[in-house]
Amino acid sequence: MKDSVAADEDMIKALGAQAKEIPFTAKLDPEGRLTELVVSVPGAGEIKAQDIKITYADYGAAPAVQKPAADQVIEANEQIYEMFK
Repeated sequence: MKDSVAADEDMIKALGAQAKEIPFTAKLDPEGRLTELVVSVPGAGEIKAQDIKITYADYGAAPAVQKPAADQVIEANEQIYEMFK
């Protein structure tokens, strides 16, 4: 977790040994494709422990995508952009 832009040095210190391993559960469909990922993030300081759940579905299907209304959009901060470098 030390190379994560989502966790600063103070947070890593607060996590202590918990920062070395972050437990997760992954589920696959019958074809071996990832369908669910649950990452169990431990609490640190004022941050409460939480599970982050991501699901994947409809492999091979083209989604119908629509642009959200302007009032439903917020600009990503620099940390978010760093995650994708």
